[in-house]
Amino acid sequence: MNKLTLIYPYYNSAGILQKQLDGWNALPPDLIANLVVILVDDGSPVFPALPVIQRQESIKFELRLYCVKVDIPWNQHGARNLGARVADDGWLFMSDIDHQLPEDSIRGLMTRKLNEKCYYTLQRVTAVKKEDGNLKYDLMTDAFGKPKPHPNTFLVTKDMFWKTGGYDEDYCGVYGGDGPFMRWLNKAAEKRHFVDLILVRWTRDLIPDASQPPEYREKYRALYRTKFEKKGGGGKNLQFPKDPVRFPWERLI
Repeated sequence: MNKLTLIYPYYNSAGILQKQLDGWNALPPDLIANLVVILVDDGSPVFPALPVIQRQESIKFELRLYCVKVDIPWNQHGARNLGARVADDGWLFMSDIDHQLPEDSIRGLMTRKLNEKCYYTLQRVTAVKKEDGNLKYDLMTDAFGKPKPHPNTFLVTKDMFWKTGGYDEDYCGVYGGDGPFMRWLNKAAEKRHFVDLILVRWTRDLIPDASQPPEYREKYRALYRTKFEKKGGGGKNLQFPKDPVRFPWERLI
């Protein structure tokens, strides 16, 4: 089986973290034996990850918790860089905390024959509560009705991740920056998409802290375009990222 390291940034989201912990703890032993979870608390000032983890009766899987020691707005890409730096060599699955890998998808990633020269994406569905209280899972599609994978979720080797230079931390402090990273990833690796493996997106309607409040996101969104243009924009002027992990951090677990 492929050993899999999941890397998730975390910020003030105790409810969705609990959902993720419950899911990982419920996995069967053969998957747990090949799973490592790296959580990077991105300086949460209100609901840090450590107390949530400490309240668990048991953690059945290998969990590593790191903490960014300063609260930088929208530093999730710096947190991903840190996760990739401290991860073991091999396959890294990076996503946002509101996106959950079901057991069948974890098994699929562990048992498929993977090409180290490629990176992989999954089908994305949104969990929706029906009138009877049960959940349904709607496939996320674009304006043309085609499947719309999460733009910042992928499976890649640690070596291939760093061939991109990692995320450009010049964009930390604004809402954005995955676009430049994905351009470098597409230069370094071939994209392949699993149509039969899903990723579940949890909304704030179901779990109120699944993602950050829209007003917090919008406050920093406009700042991204200004910074992007100041750095020369994309295309031939795309700048290779430099100096990843520019902040103080520590390992807590």
